[in-house]
Amino acid sequence: MDSGAYTNFVYDGAGYGLAQWTNWSRKKNLLAYAKSKGKSVGDLEMQLEFLLMELTINGLMSTLKMEKTVREASDIVLLKFERPANQA
Repeated sequence: MDSGAYTNFVYDGAGYGLAQWTNWSRKKNLLAYAKSKGKSVGDLEMQLEFLLMELTINGLMSTLKMEKTVREASDIVLLKFERPANQA
């Protein structure tokens, strides 16, 4: 992906990285963020920065900090951040 040899990264539908980014727009943003930082898309620190940025922009970081249990926090991450098609 970093070299440009693999051209379908954004649209391949495969989960990638720490947060298993799958949605095309989020993968596009992840790739753009990595490039803007001069980092590999596989760089762990860059992925952590991007994850925190996404959580902050979506207002989820402050919500997560207020939760009292791991279950409440994990439900928020699942339903409002990961947003899988099948939430059963």
